[in-house]
This record gives sequence, C-alpha cells and structure tokens, in this order.
Amino acid sequence: MKSSLCTLLGAAILATGFPANAQVAPPNPDRGGPPPPPPSGEDIGRRNDDFWARYDTQLRMKDVNSPESRAGPAAVARCVVSKAKGKAGTLVGGAFTDDPKYGELMSALQNKYSRCVDTVAVGLSMDLVNAAVAEELLRVEPPAVPERATIADVAAAKAFYVETKGLTIEGIGRCLAVYSPGLAYRVVQTPPASPEESAALAAVFAKTPECGRSAPPAGIAPAYQRAAVATGLYHWTHRG
Repeated sequence: MKSSLCTLLGAAILATGFPANAQVAPPNPDRGGPPPPPPSGEDIGRRNDDFWARYDTQLRMKDVNSPESRAGPAAVARCVVSKAKGKAGTLVGGAFTDDPKYGELMSALQNKYSRCVDTVAVGLSMDLVNAAVAEELLRVEPPAVPERATIADVAAAKAFYVETKGLTIEGIGRCLAVYSPGLAYRVVQTPPASPEESAALAAVFAKTPECGRSAPPAGIAPAYQRAAVATGLYHWTHRG
C-alpha cells in the first residue's frame, strides 16, 4: 500500500450490543530491510488478527452513523466488487459462516485490493465493510424476491438464523431476510443514515412477527442493524 494502514484508519464508536471480537494489537514494527520469507499459516492468522484489531479497536471516538463513517465502507465495497470481477461473493463472511472474523476480506484488503483503502481517511468497521460488499453485490444483481415469503421448510429456515446462544442481531437480520426478503431489500436500497433508512428498518421489523421484535432494537446503532439485514439477505439469496 502507498500509505500505512494505521494512518488510514480513523475512529468511530462501536454500537452498544454489537460485539467486538478483537483484542488490541501492538503497532506493526518497521518493515525495512530485505523482504521477509513467505508467511506460514500461523503468520497469516496472526496478521489477520492484527488487521482486524486495527480496524476494530480504533473506532472509539467517531459516531458510527456519521456520514463519513457510513461512506467509507461503501467506497471500499464498490472498489472491491469492481476489481473482483464476479468473485467478491467469496469475501462476504460474518456470523453463521466459515469466516466469522472476515479473514478472507481482510486478506484481500491487505493484498490484492489494498488500493481500495488507500484513499479512505476515516475509521472503518470490518462488520460494516463486509456488509457494504454484500450490499454492493445486491445492487449489482438485484434479487427477485417477494415482499413477504411463505416458508415451507421452517426447520431449515431456523437453522439459517438461530444460534445456540440465542437470537443475535446477525440472527435477527437473517430472520428478517428469510420471512420478509422484499422488505429487507428495501432497507439496503435506502441512502445510509437517512429518514428513508429509518422508515425501512421500522417497516421490516414491524411486518415480520416471526422474528420476535416489532421495532428495531434501540441498543444497536442503525448502521449495524442495516449491516445485519444486508448480510442476511445476501447469504439467504445466495445459499447453496
């Protein structure tokens, strides 16, 4: 990358109730001198943990719903999807997937798509970058889904959104996508941090009684509610 990732990552507040999964990592040492040997699998995992920490733990002082904080992930996602040429779907991870800490996405941003973060000067949440990639993919290929869906195999649907520890915000987003895919898609079609977004979130919660909530959870920032809906809808419409 042309500039240090440290200088690219600003600060923003993590929403109450949305878990942070990383410990604070020390800054990378100076990488002057001859190039290092190829990394081992353990080295790659450690490097991804450090990358996660840089994104996640430096988001403490800026409102995650500010225009800058919402625009940054979207800009990165547009760049990644454009450069990936149809393969960006393999980078969408998160809860319920084999890549819950976004290892594939972080590795791509560190290496092949590093230029996609070169011009981003505000804090980025990996949760929101991941969701923004899902949103961009849904924008490029809009899903043909009904406003409300009738689910024949309820057991399979619940396996898609219920975790053993209970229904999390990620699980709620998936549940909304299962039973109200069209309403979920309306959420990701709205401008971020807009009255339209608030109205769309309120509508999908109010009209999806299967998910157990009649209104968006007050303790979770709208940015993360939208992220859960976007990733839930992407994974549901692209399930194997």
